[in-house]
Amino acid sequence: MNEIAIRPWYHRTGWMTLLSLFVAPVGLLLVWTRRRTRVWVRLLSTWVLLMVAGLQAHYYLGLRVELAGSGAAPIFSFYDRDAHFARLERQRAAQASATAADSVQVDEVKTSAEPEPSSGPAESAATAVARVDAVASRDPVPLSEPAPVPEPASGWTTFRGRDLDGVYHGRPVADSWPAEGLEELWRQPVGEGYSSFAIWDGAFFTIEQRR
Repeated sequence: MNEIAIRPWYHRTGWMTLLSLFVAPVGLLLVWTRRRTRVWVRLLSTWVLLMVAGLQAHYYLGLRVELAGSGAAPIFSFYDRDAHFARLERQRAAQASATAADSVQVDEVKTSAEPEPSSGPAESAATAVARVDAVASRDPVPLSEPAPVPEPASGWTTFRGRDLDGVYHGRPVADSWPAEGLEELWRQPVGEGYSSFAIWDGAFFTIEQRR
């Protein structure tokens, strides 16, 4: 009796191919447990099955392979991209509604705080002319010399910091942190992105990808 005749059904070429198309890891296991299989056949089959397994994980499990900021190390993650963007858009819409409501409340407060128009006598023409002459007599600010912009003493306003050297010029940073980590002050969901942050005047700026 030859070797092919005594092989189990799952080690036969047809069944192995069929099982590999549906569950690639099972096919990989069968390739390496099948007897009298040449090494180059096993290596080639392993490479093909790994590609098939990657495609299956991408389409069925949402596997995504992205490059880290260095462009060298891959990052493997499992998530539904469309569902992620749908949640992000709902969050941004709710955030915009809350901001609009706060703006309306601030406008109402400003309107209620405005003083009532004076019922006294209107300013005379002579007084108005005198006021204009007083303003015109002031020394004008030359347009050729704009007011200097103060150099930021702190903040991370561009890539690698203020001087593009990776040196932080702000307040001293604590060198001892609590074991449980720092307290989270805020959280903002974002889309996909690889950009670093720029920080200025309490605001954080970055770039995200949206659909």
